[in-house]
Amino acid sequence: MKFYTHMAFSLVLYSIVAYTQFIQFESWHIPLLLFSSILPDIDAKKSLIGRFFSFLELEHRGFFHSVWFMAFATMVAYIISQTAAKILIIGIGSHLLIDQLNHKGLRPLYPIPFRIKGIVKSGYLADKLIFILCLSYLICFFFLR
Repeated sequence: MKFYTHMAFSLVLYSIVAYTQFIQFESWHIPLLLFSSILPDIDAKKSLIGRFFSFLELEHRGFFHSVWFMAFATMVAYIISQTAAKILIIGIGSHLLIDQLNHKGLRPLYPIPFRIKGIVKSGYLADKLIFILCLSYLICFFFLR
């Protein structure tokens, strides 16, 4: 998926969680959420965030696309703030969820070879439709309620 689809989907999940009162909305949540929603792509040299770390030799859709990375990042964030940890779960978790739709799939229990695959190609029509659906939901949620 493209970075904007990851960001939009994380905002959808965040809005649902915030609406259910699991998290009380605060403005600092949004930058952390958006950052964490693209963080797993640090291992993709052409991604928005991966461009800054292209000197690293990392396997794309490896450790950073696993529940182990999400758990590690959440534990580190928990030391700082319980709320920050919840935001990271939503951001990274949304990335892992939506990447399961990708035709290349991901290994959530990396390095265990179990892989979940979908049919969506990054940047193609289905990716753009998911983005438009997320954007439509967000417009309805924030402006029409």
